[in-house]
Amino acid sequence: MKSDEQRSHRLNYLLRFYLSNPGKAALYARAKQMGISDSTARDYMRTVIIQAESIRRRARGPRSGAAVAGPARSRVGCPSR
Repeated sequence: MKSDEQRSHRLNYLLRFYLSNPGKAALYARAKQMGISDSTARDYMRTVIIQAESIRRRARGPRSGAAVAGPARSRVGCPSR
């Protein structure tokens, strides 16, 4: 397996783990159990946390009360008021 494939598998595993158990200490410990260095574990943590925040933001959808952009309306051809 290529190193980028291995990294991708590790990140996906850690992302699933973090989404079900959102603790940074537990995420770091799980990364270290994979046998990677401290700096790589911290790098994986940053990447996973950013991805998880993005997923959570998309899952929430638009905030309540926020205006949802609709099609732009033109005033061309409308009578003046």
